[in-house]
Amino acid sequence: MDNDLDGAKDESDEGSATGTLPYATLGVRATDRWGRLYVYAVSLNMTVPVKTGEPPSKVSFDMTDRGRLIVQDRNAGTRVPTTLADGTAASGAGSAVVISLGANGLNGLSTEIDLATGLNKILAAPTGADELENTDGDNVFVTRIRTGGRTGCDDTNAVLALCEFDDLVIMIPTPLLLGKMVQAGQLP
Repeated sequence: MDNDLDGAKDESDEGSATGTLPYATLGVRATDRWGRLYVYAVSLNMTVPVKTGEPPSKVSFDMTDRGRLIVQDRNAGTRVPTTLADGTAASGAGSAVVISLGANGLNGLSTEIDLATGLNKILAAPTGADELENTDGDNVFVTRIRTGGRTGCDDTNAVLALCEFDDLVIMIPTPLLLGKMVQAGQLP
């Protein structure tokens, strides 16, 4: 995770699993097309503390590990979330996700600096459950069709309109992540 927003993975990230994408470390763009910093999450069982070199307690990591992230899609008819990718399933999907918080950028960080605090501007909080889910720090993420903002919306109530949503969630499958780590010399 990039805590100080300089693009480099911070050495204090012992087992961090969610946060701002360390773009410089990864050699990718810092922002999405709307100038918002990317958010990412890595399954906890795929992280190793930098200082100790040891996996988090009660966790092991080898080439057969699977991620533990879940990506869901909310069915507009019943509003019951459907699991699209589940790291606990036999498919092994779900090691990492990269998220663009879209044009509205709700709950994200801007590259603009707040003159009063000297820190990156924090964008407004989302009104809907689905956009909030993508930045709440847990292992569940939501992707669904884009919808505009509406008054009296509710992402879980089929009678009401869906709340604003424009996040773009990309799941990185475990085999792809492991392959890239081997290429980068991070795994044997």
